[in-house]
Amino acid sequence: MINEITLNSVDLNITKTEYQQKNSNSYLRAGSIEYDKAGNGRLHMEFIVVISHQPQWFHQTKYKKQLGVFTQLEPANARRAFPCFDEPSLKAKFTICIRAPKHLTILSNMLIKSQQNDTDQACIYEFDTTLIIATNSVAYVIGAHDFVAIYASNNEFSYMHD
Repeated sequence: MINEITLNSVDLNITKTEYQQKNSNSYLRAGSIEYDKAGNGRLHMEFIVVISHQPQWFHQTKYKKQLGVFTQLEPANARRAFPCFDEPSLKAKFTICIRAPKHLTILSNMLIKSQQNDTDQACIYEFDTTLIIATNSVAYVIGAHDFVAIYASNNEFSYMHD
């Protein structure tokens, strides 16, 4: 039985941690988490990323005088973007949610599953869950970008910048 989960994180402000047991609709908050013998479930975390002046994983772009950002997660840098098991040999499925201004383009590894208004000027974008990938393969782009999505017959896709 697992009594503890230890994740890698650097410069993150973790604001919420919950565990949902498999086949359950309720979440257990950190501090009162209980585990079943099978140990199957889903860990949900909310956090704020603290971006330093010279990040090693988060880069700025400039397009038509507007700034944008994108990730480049080298091994052992994913822990600066989100709490995770930040070892290239450990892989998982990821469901990315990003809160961003409505007028910007938001891209990630998968297609946008849902878009929800958060305020008059911001939306929360949830992407489809990835296949099993390494943490340093997680990617997202936020900015004033033009793009074309190219689809293959097996529903895999890639983005091309205009």
